[in-house]
Amino acid sequence: MVTAQTDEIQVYDAVIAAPGVFNLMLHNNFTPNGMKAPAFPGGLIPDKSFNGVAEWAYGVTGWFRAGPLTAGECVAGKALADGRFAGAVAFATIALLVVGFHIPFLAQPGWIALVAGLLVAASLGLGLVIAAVSDSEAQAVQLTLLVLLASVFFSGFVLPVEDFIGPVRYLSYLLPVTHGIETLPQAMLRGSVTSPWMRAVLAGVGLVLFVPSLFRCGRVRSHAH
Repeated sequence: MVTAQTDEIQVYDAVIAAPGVFNLMLHNNFTPNGMKAPAFPGGLIPDKSFNGVAEWAYGVTGWFRAGPLTAGECVAGKALADGRFAGAVAFATIALLVVGFHIPFLAQPGWIALVAGLLVAASLGLGLVIAAVSDSEAQAVQLTLLVLLASVFFSGFVLPVEDFIGPVRYLSYLLPVTHGIETLPQAMLRGSVTSPWMRAVLAGVGLVLFVPSLFRCGRVRSHAH
């Protein structure tokens, strides 16, 4: 036998009402078989009781802030948190290639770390831009999949970048993975990077991509006030 109280616990997921929209929620609860005595003095008898609560809500903002952070601190925190994870994955991947598959490691470790770090930073910047321009989690996932497909087919992973026509080739150079695919094998297998300009492009792409994220984050936070 299950007995219940008339009290109700609500769990919200922050999607009660869109910003600028009024919402009315009706909470109804019927207890067909409950306790025959109140749980505390003055309480209602839960058995065969019905209660209802009308709850008004007004959406103020879709931005939830738990601390007094600036836009720069928010973006930097996300970049550092994801960057540590991505850096660990990059380190484990390179270690597996060298130790497990005996891939030559001719360049200085510092150069490999520099190229991998620039690649991670530029990729994080691209991810933050996708998150900044997306209005929902579903839209962010869709844009991420499109970028993933572009990174597979237009980065030189499947076909050499030189085989693409001019406009497509220039667009492929905007993808961080294009420069990673070109520079990391050169550093590991040849001991030097024959296209040093790609390192500069990676650094520039990373810096440029972080700017829209800061701007978008600042706008959302200003509207929240």
